[in-house]
Amino acid sequence: MNQLINIDNNKNNDRCLVKIYGKCFQKQKTYNDILTYIIKIISDAILISQEQYHMETIDMNVHLDGLKVTQFDMSFARDIILMLQKIFPNRLNKCYIHQAPSFFRIFYNGISPLINKNIQSKIQFEESNIQCKLVST
Repeated sequence: MNQLINIDNNKNNDRCLVKIYGKCFQKQKTYNDILTYIIKIISDAILISQEQYHMETIDMNVHLDGLKVTQFDMSFARDIILMLQKIFPNRLNKCYIHQAPSFFRIFYNGISPLINKNIQSKIQFEESNIQCKLVST
């Protein structure tokens, strides 16, 4: 699962960066293990941001290049987005979504009314890794 999500430092080296790789996601019958792992990684990232950077927020890079519609579970994606905004309110600094396929944009447009306006303002779609402001390699 560490290929799906991991922790790094952001480009400015002032808070933790959680990186998610959509092409590593696979549909499953149940998502309990993945959900538990994602919550643990985000909790760890927040703790690192607090301890090392004295920041209460994290950045996220969601890389969707290579994600196929057959891998994408819209119900799980909706549920995890809504759950994370409840579990971790005010913990997101910025979220950059890179190379989102057209089906994801349609999904996002459908779910965006359910996402807190403050969180929506922190989400930015990027078409190319060259344009990314927070990509850390």
